[in-house]
Amino acid sequence: MSNRLNLDIRKLFEESGVQKTISSGVVIQYQDDPVDVVYFVLGGRARACNFERNGKEAWVNSFKSGDLIGLENILSGGPSQCQIIVDEDLIVVQFKRQSFLALMQDNPALNQMILQMLITQVKSFQTSRVETHNLSKRGRVASEIKRMATQECAKTKTYIIKPMPVISDMALRLGIARETVSRTVSDLVKNRVLERDATGFIVPDLSRLEAHMR
Repeated sequence: MSNRLNLDIRKLFEESGVQKTISSGVVIQYQDDPVDVVYFVLGGRARACNFERNGKEAWVNSFKSGDLIGLENILSGGPSQCQIIVDEDLIVVQFKRQSFLALMQDNPALNQMILQMLITQVKSFQTSRVETHNLSKRGRVASEIKRMATQECAKTKTYIIKPMPVISDMALRLGIARETVSRTVSDLVKNRVLERDATGFIVPDLSRLEAHMR
């Protein structure tokens, strides 16, 4: 999707909804509760999770600038499948369900964006299932790092990861012990597959990182 379209949709949301800030630590959606609100994220971070019978948290999804929270439930009309917790003060534009559905009806570009979001989520879920069954825990960490990397420029093989990944967040996403994730990242740095700088990681040669995805 083009940057122009993203900017147009963001402007549409800002002009149509109610902007608010939600503090870190606040639960904005509880599992099994009805959902009547959707949020477009302007800034900050939140996570969706479930809790197992033993009380252990299981990561489901994460939300950052440009994401929609509550979209699936708004479309289906069903209750929330997870609990959503604010990790970093969240700046959002809030819509009631009927207002958001009316906005979709009047704006084909918004429908295109939502379709792309849903396709991306399905692909991410499929990839996660395949990796869980076919890669070692360390291989899954390497694969997650690759997903976070973006090419510095077209003329170089160098990729960058910014801001610095949060190890505990990666562990939750992957369902892997924090110690395993931390040790794997440290080994990648030690072997010069990753290089640290002040704000994140540098991947000098992506093929060397891919060699660890096994």
